[in-house]
Amino acid sequence: QVGPSVPEENWQVYSSAQDSDGRCVCTVVAPQQTVCSRDARTQQLKHLLEKVQNMSHSIEILDQRTQRDLKFVENMEFQLKTLENKFKDVEDGHESNTARQYKSIKAKMEELRPLIPVLESYKADTLLVKQFKEEAANVTELLGMLQEQLGGLDYQELYNRVMNLEDRLRACMQKLGMQRDPVNTANKTVLLITFKHVLLFIKHIFVFVLFFPMYSSYRSRQLDFAGYNNMYHYSWGGHSDIDLMVDERGLWAVYATNQNAGNIVLSQLNPSTLQIIRSWTTNHPKRSAGEAFMICGTLYVTNGYSGGTKVYYAYSTNSSTYEYIDIPLTNKYSHLSMLDYNPRDRALYAWNNGHQVLYNVTLYHIIQ
Repeated sequence: QVGPSVPEENWQVYSSAQDSDGRCVCTVVAPQQTVCSRDARTQQLKHLLEKVQNMSHSIEILDQRTQRDLKFVENMEFQLKTLENKFKDVEDGHESNTARQYKSIKAKMEELRPLIPVLESYKADTLLVKQFKEEAANVTELLGMLQEQLGGLDYQELYNRVMNLEDRLRACMQKLGMQRDPVNTANKTVLLITFKHVLLFIKHIFVFVLFFPMYSSYRSRQLDFAGYNNMYHYSWGGHSDIDLMVDERGLWAVYATNQNAGNIVLSQLNPSTLQIIRSWTTNHPKRSAGEAFMICGTLYVTNGYSGGTKVYYAYSTNSSTYEYIDIPLTNKYSHLSMLDYNPRDRALYAWNNGHQVLYNVTLYHIIQ
C-alpha cells in the first residue's frame, strides 16, 4: 500500500479518460513513500534492532559477571598484599622464622586457589568482547549500506525533523506549567501570588498534576461589584469569575458586574499595588465567553470551549471599540480552558481536556 509521506503531499491527477467499456482511466502521480513503507529496508532495520537487542542482553550478562568477579579480584588483591608482607617478614628475619609462619603462608596460598577459575573466566569474557566488536562492525556496515540506499537528502531531512521535534519538546517542558485553582471563598478579592524560591515549597499532587501550593508572599485588593462564587464564570465553569492576565502592556483583570448586566469588565492593574489604573466596560456577556486573553492591549474572546472553537470577538482598549473577527482555534480534545497569553514567548497556553496545549502567535504591525 502506498501512502503520502506527510499529510501535505496529496495525490495528483494529471489526466482522466473513459475506455471502451465505460471505465474511468486516470493518470496519477503518487507521492513519495515514507521510509517505513519500504519493506526491504524495514526488514533491514528490524534485523539491526534484533542484533542490538541481542548485544545489549549479552553486555548485561557480562556486566553481571564482571561485578561478581570484581569482588573476587579485590579479595585476591588483599590476599596478595598480605602474602607479600609475609614474604618480606621471611626475608628480613629468615633465621627467626618458625614453622608456624610457614604454615600461615601455606594457608594464604590455599585461599588464593579458588581465584584461578575466576581468572579463567576472564579469558572467556575476552572472547565475548571480541565477538561484540565484530557484531558492532557488522551493524555499522549494514547501517552504512542502508544510508546509501536511503540517500543523504532523506537522512538529513529526517535528522532535521527529529532535532526540531526534540527542541520543541524541550521548550514545551520548560515553559508549560500550572497553578492550582483558587479556593472557593465568600469574598471578591484579587490575589497576586509570587514565588521566591522553589526549594521553599512542598510538593503535592493535585488532579495528577505536580504543583507547589505554598506561597511566600501575596498582594490583595478588593474589586468593587465584581461577581464571584461562580456567578459570572466562563461557559466552561471552573470558578473562573475573575481572570488575571498579562500582556505586553501590563497586568489585567477580566470579570463581570451586576452594574454592567453581567457583561465583561476589563481593568488594568498596577502590578505592585493591584490598584485599578483604568477600566473598560464591554457589551459581551461573560458567561457566553468560552475563554479570553489579552494581547497588546486588546481583549480577545472565544465563542466556546467545545467543538469548533474560534476567536470571534475583540475589544481594543486603545480606541474603546469592539469588532467581530473569525480566527479558528484548534480544539483537538474538545474542552478548551484556562487559555492565557505569554508575552515573552508570544504563545497561548491552555488546558484541553487534561492535555497541555500551546498555540504560537504571530503578530503583524499594520501601517495605516
